[in-house]
Amino acid sequence: LYSLYRLLGADRYQAFDLWYMGGYVVNFIACHWALRKLGFSPVAGALGAFAFAFAMPVIARHGHAQLVYRFLIPVALLLWQRFRETARWSWLGWLALAVCGQFYLSIYLGYFLAMFLGAWAVAQAVVERSWPWRWFMPGLRLSEPTARRDLLFAVAMGLVALLALIGLMYPYLHYSKLYGFQRDAQEIASLLPRLRSYVLADGSAIWAGASARLAGEMPMRHEQQIFFGLGISGLVLLGLLKSSLRMRWVALLAIALLVVLTLSVRGHSLYLLLASLPGVNSIRAMARIGLVLAMPVAVLVAIGVDAVRGRGEFWRLPVAALALLMIVESTTMRTVSFDAAQARADTLALQAGLPTPLPAGALVFVPLRPDNIFINAQLDGMVLGQAVDRPTL
Repeated sequence: LYSLYRLLGADRYQAFDLWYMGGYVVNFIACHWALRKLGFSPVAGALGAFAFAFAMPVIARHGHAQLVYRFLIPVALLLWQRFRETARWSWLGWLALAVCGQFYLSIYLGYFLAMFLGAWAVAQAVVERSWPWRWFMPGLRLSEPTARRDLLFAVAMGLVALLALIGLMYPYLHYSKLYGFQRDAQEIASLLPRLRSYVLADGSAIWAGASARLAGEMPMRHEQQIFFGLGISGLVLLGLLKSSLRMRWVALLAIALLVVLTLSVRGHSLYLLLASLPGVNSIRAMARIGLVLAMPVAVLVAIGVDAVRGRGEFWRLPVAALALLMIVESTTMRTVSFDAAQARADTLALQAGLPTPLPAGALVFVPLRPDNIFINAQLDGMVLGQAVDRPTL
């Protein structure tokens, strides 16, 4: 997408803006589509999709552009639900491709998606009081041509997804082994969510004060912002109290499982049992789990909105008030901006300071200065290297 915008004439900053905002748009559209396919009304689907695409924990990650594109998370949930409804293995084939695709969009989010689907399946088994192996048996009736085709398709798609994942992961595993790269267990532990993380919203113009009072010092505080706000919480509560759908308990239990698995209490966490596994120990910032928790939260928001539809005019007011509060909470989150005009001017000034012509084989380097933030100096170096088509350090 970024390349397309560049080809259409946008410069690097305009193309980035379009690419970045496009992620939020496609997240909203995909979640709304998935919720509608799951049977929710247009209004419930829209408010649920807003919770998924724009909840406060999502906006709190605005500086992590690599985490923007999450649209395959709702798609994956829909595919799993279609499998549960029909027992057709072909849905699992599509699901494997969706999970693989999310890994390609962001390894973090692909990993979180796999965790979420596992928690959702366990929650379904508990709520429905059924053995998971029974879910797969109807698709194994190989005497039926349709079942055989579905199974072959699922196996073929699963192999494609597996090979694609191997192609993605092999360089990481190879160079990690070659150079001995690994995360220290203490580093991972410092970035596990605490109970206080779920009341943190330091970037909120509304809740920053309460956030500071409720949660004092904690390691890597900027990564621990997982408060979803009162608007979303109120809509979720309506769903739990007023709906008769079993899916509400599945969503709630899936959230509880993910929270318990990743929670750190006085330095102890179940997740640290997994953190030593190969590959898993590369995932550092588990507090970003809020980005996938937003999916079952979105389901509960949609359930809450539809639960009170048809209950009379009295219920429209609290739903409207909570929906408005949800939107206000998200839109009043503070974000950090980068001055593209200043960056363009800096690049031109740096280019003007280069010798003409540049010596053959020369590298360009922008040193750190006391009056410049180190991140900006590094960005200036990268852009200068691109502008003059030379390597940079």
